[in-house]
Amino acid sequence: MNYESRKISLSKELIKLWIVPLGISIGLFFVVRPILAQQAEEQLTLSEYLQTSNVEVGSENKDDITQVFYEYNGEKFFVSNPNLNSYQAHSRGEYITYVSEIGGAGQVFLYHIPTEQTLEITGSSTNLDPKVSKGGWVVWEGWVSEEDGWQVFLFDGKSATQLTNGNLSMNPDIEGENIVYGRRDVTGEWRTVAYSNLERKEIEVAFGEETREPRLNKGKITYAGGKEENLTFDELFLLNLTPLASNDAPSTVSEADILQELSAGAVAGEATESAGLEEIMPTISPE
Repeated sequence: MNYESRKISLSKELIKLWIVPLGISIGLFFVVRPILAQQAEEQLTLSEYLQTSNVEVGSENKDDITQVFYEYNGEKFFVSNPNLNSYQAHSRGEYITYVSEIGGAGQVFLYHIPTEQTLEITGSSTNLDPKVSKGGWVVWEGWVSEEDGWQVFLFDGKSATQLTNGNLSMNPDIEGENIVYGRRDVTGEWRTVAYSNLERKEIEVAFGEETREPRLNKGKITYAGGKEENLTFDELFLLNLTPLASNDAPSTVSEADILQELSAGAVAGEATESAGLEEIMPTISPE
């Protein structure tokens, strides 16, 4: 074998020596990396995890009752009253909101994950589709009357306020003190309305069927199909657009009214065990 042949043969042997361990290393990387990531997540306490992430929530039949749960580290934790059908769960940060059926009508509940405390926010009429902010504020649609139909309500940690009047208003969402919802006029046309609780005013943002169920995502208003506004929520208000007719005297339910409803529900044996406002509310803020 001449020098060149020996050189080629040696090179091939060296390549074989490098390829095998390299292949093993790459394989281990793809196998071990998910395991390490899972271990790192499990090392976080639940409270630490909730500071930057949201738990997955849902509802399923358990003992012939539809119950709300959240998932953490592959385990399901049921949070709703096991005697009440509950659904429409939504979670952000430390909070979960959902609807439970009491006396045939939907009522909105707020659950604080770290303390395992539950608060019943509504106690009359029918209330659906609640959404919660990271800080524990809740918006939902409530049935007012045959004349006014569905209207949007806000719970800010202290009291529940009816935000809308008149035309049908529903499908709300919330981020911090920013709220959006769909409104339908007498002609049947839908539009998205943005409401700033900070400025206490609302503006019409967009029109059309796709605007009936707006959502807020990191300050942007989004619609079905992935469409979103070019300007952020705050920028839209900086334009100082003409507000809709303001609610000069919104209907407000006081803290005392909510506590009275909770007490009545406890006597009737229909509601879950709920914390008093003073026990859970200090942790609630717009964000």
